[in-house]
Amino acid sequence: MNPGQLAPVLTPHGRLLLAMEDDAIALDAVVAKRLQTAFARGAGHGLLQLGAGEVGTALPAVFSYWREFAGRYVTVLCTLLGCFSEKLAACF
Repeated sequence: MNPGQLAPVLTPHGRLLLAMEDDAIALDAVVAKRLQTAFARGAGHGLLQLGAGEVGTALPAVFSYWREFAGRYVTVLCTLLGCFSEKLAACF
């Protein structure tokens, strides 16, 4: 099995993992390594890598789904942090 044959897997308990899959579309080795490193730290790190670090990367559809999901979260988080920092600055 090629090290680039990775796929995101959602467990029945709702945990997102990165797993080796025989029928997965092969990823570029560099991209696969970045994702493996991020997901090794946890699902949150993996999603952050997909949503913020792999924005312009060509990915298989299953990864694109999770990238879109994570990208929306990153957008909301940045928007909220922007609003919070403006309110915080007004306090001083």
